[in-house]
Amino acid sequence: KAVRLWQSAFQDRIVPVCGDLSKPQFGLTAADFERLAAQIDVIYHNGAWVNFIYNYASLKSTNVLGTQEVLRLAGYLKLKPVHYVSTLSIFSELPENQTAILETDLPGTMLNLINGYDQTKCVAEHLINTAKSRGLPVSIYRLGTVLSYDFDDNATSLSPNFFQSLIQDCIRLQRVPDLEQIVNLTPIDYIGKTIAYLSMQPSGVNKNFHVINPHYLTWDTLFTELAKLSPTLQKVSYAEWLNQLNQHTAGGNAIALNPFLSLLDVSADFPLENLYFDCHNTQQGLTDTSVHAPVIDADLLKEYWPNLFKVV
Repeated sequence: KAVRLWQSAFQDRIVPVCGDLSKPQFGLTAADFERLAAQIDVIYHNGAWVNFIYNYASLKSTNVLGTQEVLRLAGYLKLKPVHYVSTLSIFSELPENQTAILETDLPGTMLNLINGYDQTKCVAEHLINTAKSRGLPVSIYRLGTVLSYDFDDNATSLSPNFFQSLIQDCIRLQRVPDLEQIVNLTPIDYIGKTIAYLSMQPSGVNKNFHVINPHYLTWDTLFTELAKLSPTLQKVSYAEWLNQLNQHTAGGNAIALNPFLSLLDVSADFPLENLYFDCHNTQQGLTDTSVHAPVIDADLLKEYWPNLFKVV
């Protein structure tokens, strides 16, 4: 599991360097930045300010200029491969004559994206690709909806993950909106193992990988699995579900979706990804390994969220 991994033997191997992605040279002194550039051999860049409310200008310094500083570090004194964690949300629609977004597809303009976070990740990926064209060895790992161990022992707190906040509030209300979206949930353990393995393969340099679960679900299938763990769940129209959510909030009750309420509009498309993504490079790279994405079912959901279904 990807939780409680700490071992005392790691202590001497980990040397934290406190910095700030939003500042030039991460806020380090010139001497510290140079020392870092000389000592490290590879960079895994998964740092970002994740906020679905703030606009592009608010997030630019961390997500865009921070990536620019990472690339500066990668090319300073000696070349260092960069493994960049991106998001599938940089794509808003299928390219013409394609049934899925390919790993080789490049993001379009940020103007086609709705929220500032996705816009900054789109621009950052363009920076990464420019660096690649100039000779810097880089690999991109695009993630979709991550299934992670986010619920605490009381099943009341979450990191800002829209999907898991959605599920928590569905359980709280005992209502699930009737949706037509497809669902792709990728367990965090699978993501970690996949990136760790692919990043160490020479064949993976300068490639893009969609690190997603090859097993897609329909929303109906997911509802069936959830109902096995919470039998009193009912499916209602999206309008009715949103109305009950708002009534719950108006009554002074906490909801996990509070940071995302501005995204919920009964007259707009529901903010769940509804595109298919190819993951050929990823699956080919994992051939003959023990790294496999599990099918999402009630047993797996209970393993990741052991306390969630106790909250009604």
